Amino acid sequence: GNCAVMTSGALQKKCTWRDVLRHWSVAYIGNLIGALSFGYFLMFKSGLVSNAFSAFIANIASAKTSLAFSEAFLRGIGANWLVCLAVVLVQSASSVPGKILGAWFPVMTFVAT
Repeated sequence: GNCAVMTSGALQKKCTWRDVLRHWSVAYIGNLIGALSFGYFLMFKSGLVSNAFSAFIANIASAKTSLAFSEAFLRGIGANWLVCLAVVLVQSASSVPGKILGAWFPVMTFVAT
């Protein structure tokens, strides 16, 4: 939501592009720190992940980090689009089962890629 809301606000001159960049920077750095911390605690401190599963995850991480910049960038755009689609579908559904189904398919597609 931060990317869409802040961009919209800047285009409507309700905030400056400097505010947008500052907000994006804080959000992305915070997300990076949170993701790395979560991964560290899950992999090394929780004891929930077995050695075989750790090797599987390490292989996936290695494959994803060896992508060309352009492919990683385009995958990131696609991933963000899927997450935004899930948010819109959840907000537009009026029942709880509709909200669950609205979130399920975009999120599962995001996870699978």
